[in-house]
Amino acid sequence: MGRYQFTHALIQETLTDELSLTRRVRLHARIAETLETLYGAEVEAHAAELAYHFAQAEAVTGTEKLVHYSLLAGDRAVTLRAYEGALAHFQRGLTARGVALTGLEPAKDEEAAALLSSLGHAQM
Repeated sequence: MGRYQFTHALIQETLTDELSLTRRVRLHARIAETLETLYGAEVEAHAAELAYHFAQAEAVTGTEKLVHYSLLAGDRAVTLRAYEGALAHFQRGLTARGVALTGLEPAKDEEAAALLSSLGHAQM
């Protein structure tokens, strides 16, 4: 798989603007699935990268892997004491799961409960 590294943000922005939304979403889906296979047993160490690509590809891939990797990425960020990043990951997972960030509604399932619990822990 070819890898692109942009030397200037404007070049990247121009190329990104040229892609249709549909093509961009599909590319993110392919990237996410390829990285998931490539990383294999090391996938947890790359959870933030995978969560990002699955978030960008949500329209194609759905929310299951987005939520899963958001939780893993948030947990990893907490262990690194990167609390702002952790909050962003947990919030993205909850939003994808359709859980309000008010904390007033109960979690719909175990994964949503884990996200809410982790979000609360990261906010302390």
